[in-house]
Amino acid sequence: MNYSGDLNLGDFVREVPMLRSVVEHHLSKEGKVLSETTAMDILNVITKNGLAGPLINCQTALGIFLTCPCTMGQERLNSLAILSIEHTHAKELSFDEVIEKFIAVKCRKVKI
Repeated sequence: MNYSGDLNLGDFVREVPMLRSVVEHHLSKEGKVLSETTAMDILNVITKNGLAGPLINCQTALGIFLTCPCTMGQERLNSLAILSIEHTHAKELSFDEVIEKFIAVKCRKVKI
C-alpha cells in the first residue's frame, strides 16, 4: 500500500518530537504516562485536544496504523476457525485411508 498522498514524511519526522511532549503533557493531566498508553490513546489525545492541525501527519500515521489489518494475526485466526469448524470431521478421518488415497493419486509407476 502507498500512502504518499496522505502523509508528508518530512513534516511527520518534524512532528514526532512535538507529539511526544504534547501527548505527555495531556496524559499527565489525566494521571497517565506515555509508556502505558496505546496508539489509540494517543490518537484520542490528539483528537480531544484539537491538536490535529499542528500534528496532522502524526494523526494520519496513527489512523493508518490503527486501520491496517494485522495480516499474521488474521491468518492465525482464520486457521483456528477452520480447525474448529473441521474438528469433528477430522476426528472421524482414518489416517490409513487418507494415506492410501494420497499414494493412489501421487504414486507414479515407473517401468524399469
